[in-house]
Amino acid sequence: VALAQARLLVARTKPNPELAGSADHLDWLGTGYDDVNGAGPPEYAVRVDFPLLQGKRGLRSTVARRALSIARLLYENAERQLVYDVRSACVDVQAAEASRELHHDSAEFMARVVKAAEGRVKSGALKEVDLARSRVALLTVRNSELDTADRLVIAEERLLLLMGRTPGTVSLDLQDELRRVAEVPTREQALREALSSRPDLLAARAELERVRSDLALQEAGVKPSFTVGTEVRRQQGLAGQGSSAGLFFAIPLTVSDRNQGEIERARQEVEQVRLRVKALENSIALEAAGAFKLLGL
Repeated sequence: VALAQARLLVARTKPNPELAGSADHLDWLGTGYDDVNGAGPPEYAVRVDFPLLQGKRGLRSTVARRALSIARLLYENAERQLVYDVRSACVDVQAAEASRELHHDSAEFMARVVKAAEGRVKSGALKEVDLARSRVALLTVRNSELDTADRLVIAEERLLLLMGRTPGTVSLDLQDELRRVAEVPTREQALREALSSRPDLLAARAELERVRSDLALQEAGVKPSFTVGTEVRRQQGLAGQGSSAGLFFAIPLTVSDRNQGEIERARQEVEQVRLRVKALENSIALEAAGAFKLLGL
């Protein structure tokens, strides 16, 4: 955002006038200025030129303002994505903790089952093969307990990274329960809200407006900018002394370069961004459909 603001400041800045000075007809070669040769006289001039952009500065400012809007929307989308990632990581941590506790309780239960089976084998009420099955089931549950413990460590490390903490430096203890939505909107309401407020989609639409403004700027580049200037000249010679003023006008001749390449580039960008906006709208619609399918609605 700060970079986009700086670019907007650059786009709004008017071009500087150009100051030039000259000293002509100087007798540095030793010819000498006299009544016989009639050479000279020396002339000294100060000139100021003012570039005129014919509205292009306003078009550049429009492009920069669009870019600033895009930067702010992308920042909002990054915040939204971070919130989603943190909440998802918290859910993963809580799910891994619950799974670990479940497998731990199951392992303790299976340990009691194995111990009881060993007693029944000694009394002859149970066969050795049944005891072996119980021991295998105990090992399976303990392996699952170790696996869920590893998943818990991975989930906690991911959450710490999202929080900007170094894994292993702090311990996590999540206290709050999962937030529940009091009222689930309909699929049409959710899709309508997403299409009107999702910052990533708004940023894509703003990018479309930016490239359209850039196309207008490139098309305006066909109209050449010109320069006007004024000059004050002083003559100091044998025939007399005097001061004079002059006006100047310069304009480039657009014979071969009429900004065709930049105009075509801007047109292609407009078409590409338009297709990206359409693709993102379709992706959001698919996300909404998938979310409601998971909810069974």
